[in-house]
Amino acid sequence: MFFAAVFYAVARSAGDGGAVAFAMVVAVLFPAACFVLFCVLFLFAWAISSLWYRHGTPDTLKGSPFADGQLPPQILPPRETP
Repeated sequence: MFFAAVFYAVARSAGDGGAVAFAMVVAVLFPAACFVLFCVLFLFAWAISSLWYRHGTPDTLKGSPFADGQLPPQILPPRETP
């Protein structure tokens, strides 16, 4: 509540034409807007990926280097040593 009151006082001062107060409002709102945008984009990507990858199917972790008990797929096969 305290921070909201301080932000309101600064925003009201910015509305009256204070350049420093306007800069402070922008400095607070820009990162907040970026955070909200990043959250929305993450949820969008998560929703899209849930359409293709179902939890519990055996193919979900196939070839994943983070799955237990398996190695990641090799890009170059090992060479035979003579």
